[in-house]
Amino acid sequence: SADWADAVDEALRYGERAMLEPYLERARELEVAVLERKGGAVEAFGPGEVFPGREFYDYDAKYAPGVSRTTTSSDLPTALAQEMRAAAIALFDAAGSRGLSRMDFLMARSGDRIGRWYLSEVNTFPGFTPISLFPALVMSSGASFADLCVELVEAAAARPAPRSTT
Repeated sequence: SADWADAVDEALRYGERAMLEPYLERARELEVAVLERKGGAVEAFGPGEVFPGREFYDYDAKYAPGVSRTTTSSDLPTALAQEMRAAAIALFDAAGSRGLSRMDFLMARSGDRIGRWYLSEVNTFPGFTPISLFPALVMSSGASFADLCVELVEAAAARPAPRSTT
């Protein structure tokens, strides 16, 4: 439609690329943790799900105690969860990510897009607080928080140092 074309034109005034996504009313908020292991292997965990306590998952909904809740499991069919994990790893690689990342997805609950999921955000520095979903997803596989921290440090130490550009 003309509105869509106008929105694209407006977005491209600020750069050569624009990411477009449909508006999904009351979409499910799903998150996949991606971890680069020592040696370079990349593994994905989840998806977990966020249940915002408000209409929008804003700062207060995210960080105020008792407003929202999360779970490290979802009721998604196994094949769909595997598809999202594979997509998260592909996105991690495509973005040139290193170490860790969290891929946030939105899934339609209704309308002609029901059950379809869309990338919402590539978070290259996900939260590491007691209520953060990234460490909880990795820990749901049996790792401890200490194991996760050691893995991140060892993987970073094993990577070659970046070359100087000067």
